[in-house]
Amino acid sequence: MKILMIALGPVAKTMSGPQIRSHEIAQELSKQHEVVLAVPNTPDFNPKGYRFESHTKIRSLIRWADVVISQPLPLRWLGWMALYKPFHILDAYDPLPLENLEKFKIAPLKQQSLKQIKDVELMKYCLSGADGVMYASASQKDLWIGFWLSLGRVSPARYQIDPTFNTWMAFVPFGVQSEPISKHRELREKYKLKETDTLLIWGGGIWNWFDPLTLIQAVYELNQEGVVVKLLYMGSSPPGKEKSQNIMEKKAIELAMKLEVLDQSVFFNPGWVPYEKRGAYLSSADIGVSCHFNHLETRYSFRTRVLDYLWASIPMILTEGDFFGELIHKEGAGIKVGYQDVSGIKAAILKIRNNPEPYKVQSKALSQKFLWSECVKPLYTLLDSFKNEKPKGYSLFKALSLKARLCLRDLL
Repeated sequence: MKILMIALGPVAKTMSGPQIRSHEIAQELSKQHEVVLAVPNTPDFNPKGYRFESHTKIRSLIRWADVVISQPLPLRWLGWMALYKPFHILDAYDPLPLENLEKFKIAPLKQQSLKQIKDVELMKYCLSGADGVMYASASQKDLWIGFWLSLGRVSPARYQIDPTFNTWMAFVPFGVQSEPISKHRELREKYKLKETDTLLIWGGGIWNWFDPLTLIQAVYELNQEGVVVKLLYMGSSPPGKEKSQNIMEKKAIELAMKLEVLDQSVFFNPGWVPYEKRGAYLSSADIGVSCHFNHLETRYSFRTRVLDYLWASIPMILTEGDFFGELIHKEGAGIKVGYQDVSGIKAAILKIRNNPEPYKVQSKALSQKFLWSECVKPLYTLLDSFKNEKPKGYSLFKALSLKARLCLRDLL
């Protein structure tokens, strides 16, 4: 099959989670199919197995493809999908309508409302024409089934074919690389950390739905009590509009300054660590951490950077309520803590610090279930199901109508 994957953000040596996902899935699928990854930038590395093409060629690429795999696309591109009718697999691992409630919550309420309407209407249109959906957790499957139910896609005819709907929905979580991480001292040398220092690492950016403040408070209190603990945030949020909406990173830095631990016990790595270099950072860490608040985004989220902790086979401390918080607790790969629970985080750090080996063993074992080669297997099954089918297809009329309605709302 000729498969077009579309990355909406830049794919480069330094890239965010959605682009890492596109790159890794493209590599895996290229072992059996002809794969093109469409990107908005000029990549600074040569891919293995697939080839890059520019967004400037997106119309001809959609016409070329048998199957398009993407997150929700701009309406103009969906119009071309309606015109040329390739199969479309919607990658819905990131519940954008819920995530954006947090991302844009400091904007004026009218602006937030318009953004939410656009997000939901675009998701509904994408799901109305998608031939398959990729999801990353059981709760996400429930969410998208609910959308399909409202759109008439959960019909008696389809139910008789497959009452599980696994024919059209593929569990494709984020994955880990099969190559092991080599031990490095680069990170500890960069921040002048001793080998005896307990180093916590936060693998991704600090977005509004995360809770870095409770973690910083816990690190501060432990150091006040004579327990030497260091905390590194591996990457700051990207520049541009998203950064202006991201208040949590600013609050985290302000708290670290107030407690006088900035660049002493708490460090913020400027920018993002290049994708191929993150192993050197992770291998220096003792514990991987991720904390969040209790809201809708939590239940439906899939914390992609937690996979890096599994790849590094390090113990984890994660807040309860999301997919990975419950999983690492069940598998013994780390400790889950309550929401905004300073004492719980302190106790978890001390428990892992005193006996890390059992958590490391379970973290390594759990990582084998999330190898990229394993993650994409349900996607192969979904692709195989298209061989004797015709694409569902999008309605060009509905695309034009939706665009007109959304433009009209902008004027109100």
